[in-house]
Amino acid sequence: MSYTPPKPLGESLFDLAFQFQDVHDPDIVLLCSGIEHHPQKLKKLEMKSEIAGNTPEKI
Repeated sequence: MSYTPPKPLGESLFDLAFQFQDVHDPDIVLLCSGIEHHPQKLKKLEMKSEIAGNTPEKI
């Protein structure tokens, strides 16, 4: 039997954000500090909703 460590919190929060977008289709997504470490995922969020705060281009 092997141990699989849990995902880092940031990964889990992105997963929740993507699920929220699929269900609720928000117009705007407000992001917090630390998002700059995941530019690919930020672009994915931006494809469905406007980003409030710093855009991927600014980050």
